[in-house]
Amino acid sequence: MTSMINRHPNSHSALTDVSAVLGRPLVLAAHMAQRFKERRELNRLLSYPDYLLSDIGLQRSDMQRQAIRPLWRA
Repeated sequence: MTSMINRHPNSHSALTDVSAVLGRPLVLAAHMAQRFKERRELNRLLSYPDYLLSDIGLQRSDMQRQAIRPLWRA
């Protein structure tokens, strides 16, 4: 039996449009959650003494520069 709905193969369904609109906030929320996790880790590392940071190849000045950047910037 053939479908009652005839659509062009390249057309989008309403469901696709709705999922695209609803998916964007979820992606942004996941991105911000990842940024918060990274910021917590960065702040934890900043509490370490300089000699430990140099042992793992980090410089405090680079980390401080990263810490002042807004969360929405990569």
